[in-house]
Amino acid sequence: MLVSRNNVSSMMKAPKGIRLHIAIFGRRNTGKSSVLNTLTHQNISIVSDVAGTTTDPVEKAMELLPIGPVLFIDTAGLDDAGALGELRIKKTYSVFERADVVLLVTEANIWGEYEEKEKVLECCKALTKLLMTPENQQRALEYANKAITIYYDLEDIDAAIEFGLEVVVDGLIYIEETDIAIQWVDYIQNLAKAAYSEKEPDKWVQIGLKCADRLIILNIYDKAVTFIKTALEHEEDIEKKVGLCEKYATQMLEAKNNQSAQELANTAVNYLYSAQQPKKAAEFSLKFAQILFDQQQYALADQYIRYSASLFDALGETEAALQAYLDSYPAFIEAKEVEYGTALAQ
Repeated sequence: MLVSRNNVSSMMKAPKGIRLHIAIFGRRNTGKSSVLNTLTHQNISIVSDVAGTTTDPVEKAMELLPIGPVLFIDTAGLDDAGALGELRIKKTYSVFERADVVLLVTEANIWGEYEEKEKVLECCKALTKLLMTPENQQRALEYANKAITIYYDLEDIDAAIEFGLEVVVDGLIYIEETDIAIQWVDYIQNLAKAAYSEKEPDKWVQIGLKCADRLIILNIYDKAVTFIKTALEHEEDIEKKVGLCEKYATQMLEAKNNQSAQELANTAVNYLYSAQQPKKAAEFSLKFAQILFDQQQYALADQYIRYSASLFDALGETEAALQAYLDSYPAFIEAKEVEYGTALAQ
């Protein structure tokens, strides 16, 4: 490829942010700096036989044909030791987060446990993100599966699940691969169930709800409700149960899914009844009626107002029952829902 001097000059002035970032990683004294110097044909990084010569990331902007403007980044050894070593490793990982391409440098003919697990994991994560496009998603998922396998080898289940949701599932949602995203939500939910449902139920609840959130984005409402209910079974606090039902019922209403909204609202009422809190069940029904009213679901709002009033009446709180009707009447009239307003007044 022939490039004029003017074009080269223009590309050399390209801002750092738009250049392809190529980061060089590896253990100490594996020759990372030598690789950078060889690629750039310059003595950019200091080279010595002393392990840990490179202490901070070293950057070199240049034109790499036929790719274009790039930024090479040499890094400190990922096996650095001591308090300062830990700080250097953190800086190195921060480079990884912004790298577009990763070069892993190892000793000749040595591919040890360190490269296989810790650092190959980082490469797999980066390649999953990089390849998560409609054209390359199959390759991205191959690297994602490899990453999760290594996470399990390292016994870091939390990170495996977080990666599966925030990188893989969210990436698939972004590129609109709905069916595969649903499969991965199921996969992550099963991983979490095996790991946490018995030993750490609170964590299991949170992951189940995160899975439900993704399903709602994908408009898979029935499965989302199932995930929500399963998560709620492991939640012991009745107020949290009811609050979550209200939250997701409202989301379902906003998504115009009245059936799922009612199912979750009724679940909340059942929880309160099971906890022998019928008055709170009546209060919740009245509160949900207001949410329905705000969403202009007047027929459903009318049903929950009547249900709330019947609960109050059954408790012998006739005044509260009448107040539920009286408070709702003006709102229906103002909304020009005269039929419901008149019926309540009668």
